[in-house]
Amino acid sequence: MRLTSLSNVLVIAALGFACTAGTEDRAREHLAAALSDTLGKNAEPSVGFLNNRKHLQVSLSAARFPETSDSAFAAQAQEIAKFTRAHYENAQGLDSITVLDREPVSNGVWRVRHVRAFSVDELGSVH
Repeated sequence: MRLTSLSNVLVIAALGFACTAGTEDRAREHLAAALSDTLGKNAEPSVGFLNNRKHLQVSLSAARFPETSDSAFAAQAQEIAKFTRAHYENAQGLDSITVLDREPVSNGVWRVRHVRAFSVDELGSVH
């Protein structure tokens, strides 16, 4: 009987984890679509986690930022991070948002040109 109870608990935990992961995948897909709509198709946004589920990373094509200086990228990245926080369905669980731009070097290899990380606190409140 005890083995059956443990089996039931493991099955329920696995189902709960699968449902949570699916929700996070959908939230990231919705955010990527919203970023694409806002920034344009050449931005090629990709949204994922950096280190753990509290640190969201937004990767964008370097083509979206041609010849952009570090300071100009920083200002744009902050606006993108604010947009991300406002439009990501699971933003309440985030500690930080990182925005970067990348360009392909070879198949599957990227060069990162700019990176800016923002704590959720420095992005202000979501309206």
